[in-house]
Amino acid sequence: MMLRNFSIAIFIFLIFITSLSAKITKTFVGHDIPSVVPVASHYLMGKSDSLLLNGKLLSVGKDYNFIPQLKQFELLLTDFSQYDTLIVKYTPAPSWLKLSYGNTLPDINNRSISPGEPLDLSRITGGDKNTSNIDISGSKSFRVSSATAQSSSFKQTLDLQIAGELSDSLTIKGSISDRGYDPVYGTANSSLNELDKIQLELKSKRFSMQLGDIVSKPSVLTGSSYQKKISGVHTAYHSDNYSIDAIAARPKGTFTNVIITGQDNLQGPYQITQSQRNAPIVPGSESIYLNGELLVAGAENDYTVDYPLGQITFTSQQPIDSRSRISVDFEPFETEYKKEYYSTESHIFLNDSLWNVSFGWTREGDSKSERLLNPFSEEELLFLEQFGDSADTYYISSVKEDSSGLYLLIIDSLPDSVYQYVGGDSGLYSISFSYVGVGNGSYIFEGLEVYTYVGDNQGDYLPVKILKAPSRQDYLTTSVGYGNVKTGIAKIGVSKSIYDRNLLSDKNEKNNSGQLLVAEIFKPYRKDDYLSASFKQTDKQFIKRNRQTNSDLYFRMLYPDKNPQKNDEKIINATVSHRITSHLAIFNDLNYLTYGDNFRSTNESIRTDINPLKKLSISMGYTTVNAKLDSIETEEGKSEIVEAKLQYDVTPTLSTKVSYENLSREKNYYQIDNKITSDKLNIRLGTKKHNIDYEYYAEDSVEYQFQRTTIRNRVNVSSEKSFSEFSYKSNFGYQSVKVDSQITNSFLTRLKLDYRNRANQLTIRTTYHISRESKQSRGLRYIKVNQGEGNYVLEDSVYIYQENGDYILLDELLSGSSDVKHGEKLFTLSKDWKKAKFLFDSRITEDLFANDKRSFSWVVPFYSNTDKSYLLYNRKYLSSLSLFPISSGYLFNLDAASSYQIRNITAVDRVKENNELKLLLRQVYKNLFFDESVKLFEEKSDSYYSINGDVNGYELSSKISMLASQNRYGFELLYRDAELKNSGSAQILSFIITSSVRILSGSELRSSFEYYSSKAQADDLLNSYLLTGNKIGKSGMLWSLILQNRIKNSFRLNVRVTGRDVQDRDSRISARTEFVAGF
Repeated sequence: MMLRNFSIAIFIFLIFITSLSAKITKTFVGHDIPSVVPVASHYLMGKSDSLLLNGKLLSVGKDYNFIPQLKQFELLLTDFSQYDTLIVKYTPAPSWLKLSYGNTLPDINNRSISPGEPLDLSRITGGDKNTSNIDISGSKSFRVSSATAQSSSFKQTLDLQIAGELSDSLTIKGSISDRGYDPVYGTANSSLNELDKIQLELKSKRFSMQLGDIVSKPSVLTGSSYQKKISGVHTAYHSDNYSIDAIAARPKGTFTNVIITGQDNLQGPYQITQSQRNAPIVPGSESIYLNGELLVAGAENDYTVDYPLGQITFTSQQPIDSRSRISVDFEPFETEYKKEYYSTESHIFLNDSLWNVSFGWTREGDSKSERLLNPFSEEELLFLEQFGDSADTYYISSVKEDSSGLYLLIIDSLPDSVYQYVGGDSGLYSISFSYVGVGNGSYIFEGLEVYTYVGDNQGDYLPVKILKAPSRQDYLTTSVGYGNVKTGIAKIGVSKSIYDRNLLSDKNEKNNSGQLLVAEIFKPYRKDDYLSASFKQTDKQFIKRNRQTNSDLYFRMLYPDKNPQKNDEKIINATVSHRITSHLAIFNDLNYLTYGDNFRSTNESIRTDINPLKKLSISMGYTTVNAKLDSIETEEGKSEIVEAKLQYDVTPTLSTKVSYENLSREKNYYQIDNKITSDKLNIRLGTKKHNIDYEYYAEDSVEYQFQRTTIRNRVNVSSEKSFSEFSYKSNFGYQSVKVDSQITNSFLTRLKLDYRNRANQLTIRTTYHISRESKQSRGLRYIKVNQGEGNYVLEDSVYIYQENGDYILLDELLSGSSDVKHGEKLFTLSKDWKKAKFLFDSRITEDLFANDKRSFSWVVPFYSNTDKSYLLYNRKYLSSLSLFPISSGYLFNLDAASSYQIRNITAVDRVKENNELKLLLRQVYKNLFFDESVKLFEEKSDSYYSINGDVNGYELSSKISMLASQNRYGFELLYRDAELKNSGSAQILSFIITSSVRILSGSELRSSFEYYSSKAQADDLLNSYLLTGNKIGKSGMLWSLILQNRIKNSFRLNVRVTGRDVQDRDSRISARTEFVAGF
């Protein structure tokens, strides 16, 4: 029996080691997100469906439903914007999957087992207590892809559920849902890594082990709740007197904090990655603070995150302006090196656990031998080896002479040379630019490969290459604690960090180690009364692994806007709580902050809480701050805050809240006077679903001897309600800001209307979102991804749309911003009759320049005027009408699609338009199916979108399909006629043969062969792609073979081979093999 248990454990371990994932994946971005997602089966593998919207896992029944009869997911959320990303993952039950396996177990003593009761195997096996009871289900797949002139790729996928007992004292449970994607490459084809759930747990009375996705909690010294998500192994053992645990893992990123100053009327997106270019962050790793308050993620809450792009956008619930203090903790997704993480910690408990002694060691850093990017050149490697560990980032020139480059040298003089983008192959230099910080560079980014010189220290980029050396941090930690919550707690600890900035160099300057010292005490002395105090000293060289202070601490302590010389940090906090009566309590706080001898600040406050009535609560407080900065001479800062809050419950559901704050703040740093006095009044009246908020803010400020008066009024009204068939949700925010004599008005409004009549199968959904804010220009960027995971291929220096390509297209924020009137409109109408079906979907996004005006007709949810001046405009229409149902669909089918896009880049409108109208007639006679279709198409785009031209034409198709036993055959004749305005024409005749043949029991071979003959006249190669629909050359053949082979009952082999043979072109073949095992 032990051998059997050992075999089971080995099997599980092998499954874990080989796991990387494989389900059906569908990704929808922005306005392409549908309300209904069809699937290929009436049944799904148990718990295999995962739907994620902007990093948030959706809930079945609340956010979406799976309807097996219709073979589709129905989304209950409808207000999607252009920045939303929906990922749908599921495993359909294969056609060969049986509903039951093996022989039916006989009844034992007529004992019935309830659905939720575990089966007692001991009764069946004769009472052997060592019998294991383990349930395992899932599937495993392997995929190999290869193509001519490209490298091969290998992927594995696994979905596994396991639970049970290996013995009486050892249990196992867990799941593996590893789908084998890479979130680095953006929303267009990638999911979020939190969908990758790999977790197995072995547990006994004293021992436990976790494999897969685990959470590393912070050291007890930090006082932080930050938890790091990593993938690896965690083992732990504990007894009554001691415990020990160890972790070996691969982290996805490293803790980083950025401070962002908000911009007036700009809700986002804000690029939070330090490179200021699209860069992924670890999903779920972010903590975002606004003015010291921790925000809640979600489109219905405070903010949304585009994880693959590293951008955050604030909702209308949180208006942003230039006074907004935004602090973001997150982990950038590591793209330079593979990371390694090792940790061990032990605890000793003495005297009935009153004494607690702990020791710990942690190592986190780069694996220097596993660089994810191209290896360093010999010159770069030698440079890093000789430089030492005084820094971990180095700059070298990226300018290279190249006769087919994109840039020319227009000014050649010291200290700087100036390069100008000329495009095409007319340049003499190829240059890669790097972000070096706002105002630290000489160039600005204008999209794709265009960088423009704007002067020294006026831009954000330089023509340099950044070399990042692999680095590593080690932490040694020890602490001693005494007591418990009832008697009081005292704790002291010390942590030392050792930072090796450059693992490639043997030179160690031994100046990168620091120390953290922490002491804390908590003492309750009466019921509800307590005293707490803490002391924390951080050396300037100590590397912080997580947040250790309040996000608004430096603002509250009058920290200089220009950081003083980095020095040792010392923080002292003390709080006394004293409840005088059941209705009256007093709290005293003291905070002390120093930076060596450079800066010191004291913050003292007192707060009184009064509850005279059950329905009434009052809080009043007073805070004073005094700070000193030693620069050229001693300078001072001081602040006083008087605040009061009141809450009165009018009814059990209706309450009102009032708060008032008077602030006087003065900083005389660096011989510059900076004085601010302000009054802020907030009033809220509302219930759980209906609220009215008002804020009045008045500020007088003096800086550089300039006086400014600011008055701000804000109103926000929110409401939501559901009726039997109708529901709505609305939020309206208005802001008026008067700075001296100049008045600026802005607003944020969102309205969602939903009507759903299931009896009549009628659905109408409308969403409006309008605002007045500032927006950055958006350009386009092609980036290369893993083979077959993109939507574009690169041919003849042109990016061509093609499924299973190697590139994807992303939006990218450009330098500069403009005031716009932002608007989003979503409208969906669907209706099913007995003899007909109709669907219309409209999605419009507008960033209208502020000096332009909208007409009243804008309220029509599916109408928009393209003649206005836009910073960004995106419109998509999709409609279909089907009449007279037959056995394989509808007799009459009319589909229409239209998209229109405008991007204003460097004051030039870049326009792209696509229109299609298709009529399909379908007839059925016995086992014959006849399809006749006519499609009219039109495509317009300029050179910014890779291909420039104005094409219109039509396609005629006639197709015959035949069912013979379990096989299906198809023959199609396709004719395409297209004209490119003033540049040529093309006529293409294609003959297509398709088949689906059962070759063995449970096996199917699908094939498609298309031979085409082209008669095209185009001025250049680029135009030929537009005219022919990427079918270039005088003639060619496109073919594919797909084998789906079932081996026995639990195994399946899928092989896909595709190819292209074109006259005067190299042949291209790609192959993919997939092996799936169910168990």
